[in-house]
Amino acid sequence: MHIATYPAYAPGHIAALLPDDGSGRAFQLLVGTNVVGRGFDTAFRLADPGVSRQHFDIRWDGHTAVLVDLGSSNGTTVNGIRIDTSWQLVHGDQIRVGSTLVYFNVG
Repeated sequence: MHIATYPAYAPGHIAALLPDDGSGRAFQLLVGTNVVGRGFDTAFRLADPGVSRQHFDIRWDGHTAVLVDLGSSNGTTVNGIRIDTSWQLVHGDQIRVGSTLVYFNVG
């Protein structure tokens, strides 16, 4: 597991995923597990054939966000590094799944 050396975010911060697809969509993370994938049963759907139905999840507790790949077929990278287990996200991280690039933002 990659652990960032940055401090956890202060309570009350909002975390969001922003796909770089020109759609202007944003997905605000809820406290708990947020599953991202191609399936209709996910919290945040990415209509990309290179994305698994349940590709990864982000566990957000209001302070820290941890991305976990859910055994996806094509893998997940954060800032160009393939994630095998989990990764603690920091503001501005770039998540690539299939051909889709998603930014992690905290504000």
